Amino acid sequence: MTHKTTSTLTAILERERNMLLEGDFAELERIAKQKEGLLSDTAVVSHEPADLAKIRQLSERNEKLLQASLEGVKAARSRLSDIRRASNQLETYTNAGKVRDLAHPRRQVERRA
Repeated sequence: MTHKTTSTLTAILERERNMLLEGDFAELERIAKQKEGLLSDTAVVSHEPADLAKIRQLSERNEKLLQASLEGVKAARSRLSDIRRASNQLETYTNAGKVRDLAHPRRQVERRA
């Protein structure tokens, strides 16, 4: 990997980190394509161990940030789902400890003699 390629990839990884920290997920797709193009062009070039170590370190750091971002998005989606569900129903517990939905009471058939 040439010095220019290493510098370019390092700059891309730093930009990717910033996008992850800012939550700019739309930009991440474009950055991923840039990384793929750069790495596919340099697949047959010899690599310096120091350069590879630095790139590995930056990539692993970004991977951890991406995983944390995904967990955050999942948690937010779950919370929004809980809020939406809570606005549509009201649950409580009976004396027997069973869940009872108060928003949609069970209709009982009225019997007349």
